[in-house]
Amino acid sequence: MQAEGAALKPQVAPGVHAFLDATAALPDPATVYIACPDDGPCVRTAPDAAGAKPYDAEYFFTTKYGSPLSYARPLEVLDAAGYDVTAPGRILDFGYGYLGHLAMLSSLGHDVHGVEVDPILPVLYADHVGPRPAGGAVTLHHGRLFVDEGLSPAALGTFDLVMSKNVLKKGYIHPRVPPEGKTSYIDLGHDDVAFLQKVHALLRPGGWFLIYNLFPAQAPPGEAYIPWADGTSPFAPEAFAAAGLTVHAFDVSDDEPIRALAKTLGWDADMDLTALFARYTLAQRPAAPAPGG
Repeated sequence: MQAEGAALKPQVAPGVHAFLDATAALPDPATVYIACPDDGPCVRTAPDAAGAKPYDAEYFFTTKYGSPLSYARPLEVLDAAGYDVTAPGRILDFGYGYLGHLAMLSSLGHDVHGVEVDPILPVLYADHVGPRPAGGAVTLHHGRLFVDEGLSPAALGTFDLVMSKNVLKKGYIHPRVPPEGKTSYIDLGHDDVAFLQKVHALLRPGGWFLIYNLFPAQAPPGEAYIPWADGTSPFAPEAFAAAGLTVHAFDVSDDEPIRALAKTLGWDADMDLTALFARYTLAQRPAAPAPGG
């Protein structure tokens, strides 16, 4: 991963170089065995235990979602907007998916929090949370943001950045075709404005909220709708405004930059990059007025 980070540096903004250099701080994880019984939580176990499955270093870094270095592009979007990735702060990633980028950001001094519903991840990463030598930390939360206990704005505190990559897609939140079951549907537990009001409460004055989505081409007419290929914002601009958030960019196409990053990471070996698309929406909680202003 260090070699991939070095290969990406010439094509990304200098403000993101420190993030890529942080690959040097990533752990060298051993294979662990995890069992997830039907009647209880997932647990670490011996290799020969009933239901035990191995999770090796490759799964540790990529899980089901690919390289954490793909976060270099969302961070570049933030850098262009004025967010300094090298200035330690508090970051929350809604649907973090894997640990790598969280560990890299924490090595830059950030207090990083990840929220996920996948029951395996807190067990897989249990040895890699807590304080970091540079002053940062990684904290993982299991459950539904703004729904489950301990995941309210009051419990979590405020953040300089709240981001979500490949989770807040229109196809997941407001699918054009009603889902069969709920395997590809995400119930946020709130209507759009109420959810965004809670995001507003999570943000410090001046804090940023980034939705960044990668997605494939949608199915042609006559074929089954692909929810994850509907990667636009699930929230209308009016919903952001009603929640008190200022929208700086709405559903901006990021196809060419993400394809360039994907090519450098070798994704073209397994996919047609002309069918890879990206959109981002960037909002901000307005800064507090100056005293006496």
